[in-house]
Amino acid sequence: MAEIQFFNPSGKLDISQHHAARLPTLAGKKIGLLANGEWQSLRALRLMQGLLEADFPDIKVLPPENFPEGNAVLSEPGTIQILKQADLDGVIIGNAA
Repeated sequence: MAEIQFFNPSGKLDISQHHAARLPTLAGKKIGLLANGEWQSLRALRLMQGLLEADFPDIKVLPPENFPEGNAVLSEPGTIQILKQADLDGVIIGNAA
């Protein structure tokens, strides 16, 4: 009887860099909303801003208009520079696609 062998074609990825740790709370934080130009991203982020401000009265939310729409690629030096200058505690990127 012939032996049957199975191979897993999915491969393996080594994690070289972890995501940033989650904020323990959004209370009192400064959060930037960054659009990426996808369909309805601005509308979705504006809705999110209202919800965040209702849930956390002392939160400061910088709306998507404060950042260049279509530039949500965080690896871009220009985007990183803008976010650093804004001195944010966190960033939410939306695409609503």
